[in-house]
Amino acid sequence: MSQEMNPIQGMYANVDDQTGVRCTVTMSDVSVSVYKEVNLLVFNAFQAGKAFARIAQMTGTTIDRDQYNQDITDLTLAVEKTQKTTMYLRSGNKVVTYVAKQPVQNEETGFLELSPARKEWWMDNPHIGPIVTSLREYLPNFSPWHGQNDDYISLFSKKSTLL
Repeated sequence: MSQEMNPIQGMYANVDDQTGVRCTVTMSDVSVSVYKEVNLLVFNAFQAGKAFARIAQMTGTTIDRDQYNQDITDLTLAVEKTQKTTMYLRSGNKVVTYVAKQPVQNEETGFLELSPARKEWWMDNPHIGPIVTSLREYLPNFSPWHGQNDDYISLFSKKSTLL
């Protein structure tokens, strides 16, 4: 095999302690890759359902409980089997990527969206974006890309593996 390999398509990934970093990695840079299926949100629909009354009070609006339960269930199912890939590079850096259902390509840059710390990872994914959009209709500013810093996610659970 030739030493000169095509680079992996550019990506937004988590590099070392930084999230959503724009980078390009060639296969020859990678010494070891570890693949793991993770549940990106460490809360389930039941836990989020228990927070319904607090959330309805917090928003000050009437929320359809059935729609809320359906959207939360759909969101947790959409990200419960997220493929996490940790690439250890020969340089000593560590690149971590996440794919839920399918990778999403950023239309402007052509780079893959592989960091859930980026809004585009959520909103541009055809399996996840519509669910988040629906939730944002009655949960103003719902932003799962903020992880535990999102007001709603912090009500659902004490832990999140997002960031």
